[in-house]
Amino acid sequence: MWYDRESLVESIGRDDSSMFLAVDDGTVVGFAQVGPSDDGPADAVVGRIYVLPEYWGEGVGTNLLDRLFDSFRAADHEYVWLALWLTTT
Repeated sequence: MWYDRESLVESIGRDDSSMFLAVDDGTVVGFAQVGPSDDGPADAVVGRIYVLPEYWGEGVGTNLLDRLFDSFRAADHEYVWLALWLTTT
């Protein structure tokens, strides 16, 4: 709901990044994306993480981050950026 569909489809299709999904009863309730860092001291970046508000506090985001960090370790990444975009309404 918060992300442009075309942007997500493009991100999923990238060979240099991974997208992890959290699914509940066949419905995607969250996702996280990791890819290489183009600049800075880190060699990987968490580009996106999102969990539906009704699933906050249930460990979905924690599980997604655990999976991301497992993938970092498996790829021998030592340092990771967290990309942060703030929006106001």
